[in-house]
Amino acid sequence: MLLPLLLLLYMVQGIPYGFQSRFLPIYLRTHGLSLSILSSLKLLYTPWLLKTLWAPLVDAYRSKRWWLIVSMSGLLATCLGLGCLEPTQLWVLAGFMATQNLLASLQDIAVDAFAIVSLSPSQLGSGNVAQVVGYKLGAVLGGGCLVTLADWLPWSGLFVGLAAIYAAAIGVVAASTSLGPDDDARRSGPDNKIDGNKKSSAAPEQALSLGAYARTLSSALRSGGSDTASMAGLVLLYKLGEQGALGMLPLFLVDRGVSLGQVGFWTGVVGQVTSVLGSALGGPALARWPARSVLLACCCVRLPLLCGLAACASSGVHGASDMVLPASVLLMNASLLVSGLITTSTFALMMRCSQTAPPACRATHYTGLATLEVLGKLIFSSASGVIVDGLGYGASYVLFLVLAALGAGLSASLRVLTQL
Repeated sequence: MLLPLLLLLYMVQGIPYGFQSRFLPIYLRTHGLSLSILSSLKLLYTPWLLKTLWAPLVDAYRSKRWWLIVSMSGLLATCLGLGCLEPTQLWVLAGFMATQNLLASLQDIAVDAFAIVSLSPSQLGSGNVAQVVGYKLGAVLGGGCLVTLADWLPWSGLFVGLAAIYAAAIGVVAASTSLGPDDDARRSGPDNKIDGNKKSSAAPEQALSLGAYARTLSSALRSGGSDTASMAGLVLLYKLGEQGALGMLPLFLVDRGVSLGQVGFWTGVVGQVTSVLGSALGGPALARWPARSVLLACCCVRLPLLCGLAACASSGVHGASDMVLPASVLLMNASLLVSGLITTSTFALMMRCSQTAPPACRATHYTGLATLEVLGKLIFSSASGVIVDGLGYGASYVLFLVLAALGAGLSASLRVLTQL
């Protein structure tokens, strides 16, 4: 039951991301908000960039079950609160979004910690498929599905449905036998599946103190040496350019006059299902080839696909034929398929790197890498709307392509790809 549980937990964790990255920008764009304002809303992802600061608390105190139930209960409450709002109350809406990101980041730390100690080396491929696929399914649910259902259900009805999903997930976690009462003790003790050591008595929960917090954080930052430093460089660079190209495509189609329903279906449902398929293919690929080989091959394949999207964006600006929409959708889906493979292989490398850290700080170590992964994507995606407003779609997509090529070249040169 380990993999289905991980799939469920990562799925509900992905719902806020789908809502904020897929549903809300399209919905607010139809209400006249500028691309610059929509891009600036990505700054509300800041809790994901700071989660390393509270990761030691999840690493050292309480059980993972406790953290999961508390975080998902908070997400349930925010969904009910969002249902009571008018979508035009932008500042209040932003407050709820920031709160959701804080709670989802806490959930993420707890789920990652559970996965790191539960997955053996032979399970890393399937475990990271469950992670990436589950998260993307949640993004589909919170993004494309909400866009599609928005034509049929009122704003409040959408969030009552999401709250029901969180309530069901809380029930599963409360009843799960995989998350035992001693789950964080098993993590903190000398038992770990990676080294194949026998189980021994678990370490007691640390006393809540600034010293214990500082020791956990310091140990995580010092773990792994040059391998951790190289892995940090990889996760910062591997999505360079892609985030701008794929993130701006739905808004490009809206500006081209494509209906909200069509955009939601093709980019939020079909596109995300394709991305999930790409991530799922990562399991068989990683079982056959090293993760580093899969990553570098897919980074090379991605470049001509982004080149095609740049051509569509350039022609679309100047009133191209009706082939722009199907061509954009086709290239987008091919890019998302490859992107799914890239994500799964990168996360497998991240988890393998964190499994070499001391048991008591593995969640904090992995959280640090995951924070840099979010930072690498967020920095550029936050500026993409400003770039498009200033340069136009055509020139911006050429820039995205150049940055993707730069990111692929830099990733290929990183030492970590020869170590893990």
